[in-house]
Amino acid sequence: MRFSACKTFTGLLMLTLLLSEGPACNPVNKGQQPANVQKALQEFEKKNDGGWIKRLSSDQQRVTDLVGGRTGPYAGEPSQKATKFLEENIEFLGPGFKMSDLSVIDTQVTTFGANVEFQQVFKKLLVENGRVKVNFDGRGRVVHFISSYAPTANAEDKITLKKDKAIQTSIDEFLRTTPISASRNDEQNQTKGVIIRRDKERVKSRGEVEDVFFIRNERLRRAYKVLIDGEHPFGIKEFIIDANTGEVLHTSNFVYPAFDGMSRASDPYPGPTISPASSSVDGKGQVFIPNPANSLNQKLNPFDVLAYHNPNPYYTVVLPGLQTENGKASLKGPYVVVQDIDPPDVAPPTSTSPFEFIYEHDDASFEEVMVYYHIHHNQLYIQSLGIGEIANYPVVADAHACDGADQSEYVTNTPAGIPPHLAFGDGNVNDAEDGDIILHEYGHVIQYSQAGTAFAGDGCPQAMGEGFGDYWAFSSFYKETCESHNPLDHIGEWDKAPRYLRSVNEEKTAPDYNPNGTAHSNGLIWSRTLFEIFHTLGKTVADRLILQSHFEVPHNPTFVQGADAIITADQKLYNGANRDQLCRIFRLRRIYSDTDCSYPSSLPGYIEFCKY
Repeated sequence: MRFSACKTFTGLLMLTLLLSEGPACNPVNKGQQPANVQKALQEFEKKNDGGWIKRLSSDQQRVTDLVGGRTGPYAGEPSQKATKFLEENIEFLGPGFKMSDLSVIDTQVTTFGANVEFQQVFKKLLVENGRVKVNFDGRGRVVHFISSYAPTANAEDKITLKKDKAIQTSIDEFLRTTPISASRNDEQNQTKGVIIRRDKERVKSRGEVEDVFFIRNERLRRAYKVLIDGEHPFGIKEFIIDANTGEVLHTSNFVYPAFDGMSRASDPYPGPTISPASSSVDGKGQVFIPNPANSLNQKLNPFDVLAYHNPNPYYTVVLPGLQTENGKASLKGPYVVVQDIDPPDVAPPTSTSPFEFIYEHDDASFEEVMVYYHIHHNQLYIQSLGIGEIANYPVVADAHACDGADQSEYVTNTPAGIPPHLAFGDGNVNDAEDGDIILHEYGHVIQYSQAGTAFAGDGCPQAMGEGFGDYWAFSSFYKETCESHNPLDHIGEWDKAPRYLRSVNEEKTAPDYNPNGTAHSNGLIWSRTLFEIFHTLGKTVADRLILQSHFEVPHNPTFVQGADAIITADQKLYNGANRDQLCRIFRLRRIYSDTDCSYPSSLPGYIEFCKY
């Protein structure tokens, strides 16, 4: 499910090569063995700019990544341009590759170019993780090629596992990996998680089991794709199950982040609708910016009584674009619709003229105002960066959700009748009282609007999603934190009072990745990387590069591919001006190896914080 208006979708369009006069239907490939890939790369660099970062598959037969250079311009629609590039460089895909092995599944047209993604097809079935992506700059030049295509020789095509067994295996895995936790802190630290008893669980598969292939160790294996809905424990996950061994090959989580363990309302809810008879007004509200521990620069306990001071910790703000009906304004606007979806039942407030929403934080309506103001304000900032359409639509948000548990999330791929939505829990400190938590969760909305489910996969993708959410909270309140003199790298100081939830300045590098760790602990690697970019290039350049990179990533990116996407974003936005500094950061974070790129010894140092 994708929302960004800057995208056009071709659906599952099988590539059909245009036939020319002559006896051959496909003159590009007649079954001959392609030339050696190393020779093909040499010829490629002779024809195009140098400076490409090049990576090959483990058997050295296929190109997996090309980034950092430019080809000549290609003409035509994006899918035509991408097809032409692949035809000219067919050796990159390895021996035995045919263009009919690929289908176009996604075409994006963005402010600074276009992106075309193909999916591998074998025996009329999708190869779930077999993808090829070609990214173009605004002049139609290829600046990035990514491939996880695998050869079809020796594919495992038999099936011995029945579909009902695959469903049961998926449910078992869902229950094993989705314990109920008492709080966000418990979930992050993998403590106090309770596995649901089988007689208490309410979990089911959704719809048909899909037949697919999946690549493991560069070999195609028959598999099943199963989507599981859990009401108790709550979760929406997709599993790829080997159709012979029953092994769980891959998991995607459509609840961002993985804070599970609460029930959900079973009644269907409508999406965000605005009555045709409605109009809009500007109202007035009262909020924290971002939270009292930050703005007061004090260590607070969650049950401290906050003195009423306006300004600080309360601030009076404008609430633009409120929808009105019958003389009443509600917290519905062009970028956020505050709506009660999950228990507990807390109806969002309304107000008549002069349309004031002034509450203190112990009033349930205060969190509703916080959610509206911070998301609306943040979306205006995103638009000011000139990247294009990113989450430029009304996201649904429930400021009191998750059965009141100390957990928050962005829920996608929802059942029919329930819109994708942000859900903020309560707890010692209600999550929506902290602007850091609101914008961390909104970070998932941003990525989803740009890259769909690319960051849903277990492992690095989810870690990158959590790392970006932390970075986005830090960056979004950078100016306010400078003015309060609170530690810049801390986020969630009020949510996790008297400490803070996480830091974006942990000394983490890629080798610290723990395959058994949580997405939040592994996300510290990525948030520190983005923090370094901010510290080196400044807020505006860093924010623009990082946001643009989400258009460039492949499905289920690794840290390396996330770094490649930022290099590509720099090519598109700044003509590669920041490549050396980015290269240094990625090598210091040990995401890039020494052979990936080099940089001169004399580079500018860090930008001084809070000088703007």
